[in-house]
Amino acid sequence: MAEAVLTVVLENLSSLIQKQVGSVLGVEKEMEKMCSIFSTISAVLEDAEERQSTNRSIKNWLQKLEYVSAELEDVLDDCEAEAFRLEEGLAQHHSWIRKVQSSLSYLSPKHISFRHAIAKKIKEIEDRLDQIGKERSILKLQEVDVVERRNRVRESRQSIGSIITQPHVYGREEDKERVVGDVKVLPDSICLLHHLLTLDLTKCLELRKLPKHMIRLKGLRHLYIGDCWSLSHLPPNIGKLSCLKTLTDFIVDKRKGCQLDELKDLNIGGDLHISNLENVIMSPVEARFANLSAKRNLKRLHLSWENNENISEENAKDVLEALAPPTSLKWLEIHKYNGVHFPSWFRDDILTSLRRLKICNMDLVEYIDNRGDLRSSFGCLESLEIWSLPNLEGFSRHDQVGNEMFPSLSSLYVRECPKLRLPKLGSVKSLRVYGVSQQLLESISNLCGGLIVLPEGLQHLCSLESLQIFDILELASLPDWLGNLTTLKDLRISTCRDLECIPMSMQRLTNLKKLSIWSCPKLGQRCEKEVGEDWHKISHIPHVDMMGCVYIFSLGIRASSGKLSTGDRSTPSR
Repeated sequence: MAEAVLTVVLENLSSLIQKQVGSVLGVEKEMEKMCSIFSTISAVLEDAEERQSTNRSIKNWLQKLEYVSAELEDVLDDCEAEAFRLEEGLAQHHSWIRKVQSSLSYLSPKHISFRHAIAKKIKEIEDRLDQIGKERSILKLQEVDVVERRNRVRESRQSIGSIITQPHVYGREEDKERVVGDVKVLPDSICLLHHLLTLDLTKCLELRKLPKHMIRLKGLRHLYIGDCWSLSHLPPNIGKLSCLKTLTDFIVDKRKGCQLDELKDLNIGGDLHISNLENVIMSPVEARFANLSAKRNLKRLHLSWENNENISEENAKDVLEALAPPTSLKWLEIHKYNGVHFPSWFRDDILTSLRRLKICNMDLVEYIDNRGDLRSSFGCLESLEIWSLPNLEGFSRHDQVGNEMFPSLSSLYVRECPKLRLPKLGSVKSLRVYGVSQQLLESISNLCGGLIVLPEGLQHLCSLESLQIFDILELASLPDWLGNLTTLKDLRISTCRDLECIPMSMQRLTNLKKLSIWSCPKLGQRCEKEVGEDWHKISHIPHVDMMGCVYIFSLGIRASSGKLSTGDRSTPSR
């Protein structure tokens, strides 16, 4: 461990000396002396680490070395940040007069105060490091050939690199997922892999933080941190990783170097989730510095507020307005938006390529199209998911524009939208509706409790391929017009305790490939294979599965991700 920390510090120290940062801050001689001491100490590290298990004095010596190295690492970070600030100040001035004026910032009170504080810290660390260097002789630590040691370090780095870029874990898949999921902290030594191109930490569920010196991975191109639920923030100044092409998640934080402007110059593509938007501390309008509209390779964008209780409607609206995506976007998800209206880019032909839209947990939104001018904005939209919008009343303030707004919509999922009324959507092939009100039942036929008969509006879904009828406890029979849904391929009926019979028109559903009946005891008895009264009505269906009925027709039932999938129907089991 001490060797990894010391190596990082030594390389950082040498880099700052080479860049003449020490000269700018007035600590050049001190840096050079510490570099020399570190080089001398590094020659005995291998011997020290081998002997620490049997010699407590050596173990304490290594601990002191780690502590002082860590402190120096923080000081060097401050030095690098100050040098970067001065360099940026020079770069922003174009005329030679202003360059001269900016150069005089070396003599500004703020800079002089910084130089004084840094010089004091470095002097203290230098004295402690000098003492540690002298103690190595007292402990009689042996030097190892420098060339040989460097070769070993190089081999070690290559080994680490192969582990990171090719993370093979042999054994059962669940064991592999458990090993990955248990990672909590990445070692700082990863920052030594200067040629690392890809770092994939997807689904490291316990990962709490990334190394703070990630910006040293100058060549990093792909950083995957999706589904790292315990990760609360990113290292500062992630925008300095100028080679990044993939950054799956950006967590907005109030600390310096963690705001949206870090995304400004990154040419990233693929998937991007920007979370914790409540932490935008700059002017909401300045959120446009994220420059999302220029990221042409971006395909999937997820924008979310985690805690929006203290965020005003105006603030949320301005932030979302500033985060206009590129016109090439295919998938958009917005979570916990606290505004009343969607931004202007919803109606500026920016989303004409969008294929999937998901909007969740929005208490104030009443209409997706509040002004009636979105009819040409979602021409390619195929899938729409709406979760928990308690005040959503419709797609548009103008009635019967569903087909015009979403002419290509094939999949619609609605959950917990009690005020919603849907227009005619003839292109929909898959409809799932949960936890809504009677008015939605009347408008498009929600399939949940409180009904005695199914709404007739269902029969007009002429492209419907999947239908689920859940928890309609008083439903006694299925209507004869069910046979008109000739495109239906998958029919699932669950927890309809009073449902007794299948209509004769079921025989017309020649495209129906799968019928699932769960927890419907009366219907199960009538549909018993070959002997039930209604068996002849469903015998043409290739897959008939039952569970929780009087009779069970399938033994290979498997639960996965909230869905039930089964094999072919088998002989009845009693």
